[in-house]
Amino acid sequence: MQPKYPNQRITKTQPPISHTPNNTELAALGTIQGGSQTFDGLTIDATANGAKFAPRANDTQINAGTIISIPVPAHTNTATITLALSGGTTTITADAGEVSSDNTVIALPAAESARTVNVTFTAQTYLNGIALAEQQPEPEFPGTPTVAAKDTNWDFTETGIDRPAVQGLPTTTKASPSTLGRKAPSSTRVLPRQAAAAILR
Repeated sequence: MQPKYPNQRITKTQPPISHTPNNTELAALGTIQGGSQTFDGLTIDATANGAKFAPRANDTQINAGTIISIPVPAHTNTATITLALSGGTTTITADAGEVSSDNTVIALPAAESARTVNVTFTAQTYLNGIALAEQQPEPEFPGTPTVAAKDTNWDFTETGIDRPAVQGLPTTTKASPSTLGRKAPSSTRVLPRQAAAAILR
């Protein structure tokens, strides 16, 4: 289904041309050669020498020189026109956008107004369908993470306090700021003068 309004933006992939036995419109279209016709919003121009658009049971044969004009609504993101082949390869040119190296995708930059992209086939092609889609941007992360990174150091050097714990040895503690600058208590007990004199005898 094509957009109802000229400036309607693309919101989802447009349905490709269907090549099923139930596609009575395509079957009724028949082969286009030496003229041009419209099909489901597309304009098919086969007026060039040798050009032909010939629907078959499972695909459509398109000869070199055939031009398919594709209506593209306004779109805020990059849009793509993708050609689905039933086999083989194709060679095309387009009057807008950038054609991929395999000639199956046309990337169109954002456009504020509707336009028509003319795709010219320069080699015989067997086509299953054409799809038009707007590429949606990745959703933004919902909110700000609540976990903040904090500076942390793990010291595993020989004198580090973390290393004994890793080796299963008793850990030592660092001096707190309140004890810095104080003289450590002596392990030698001061004896009374009389006891010291007795020891010297």
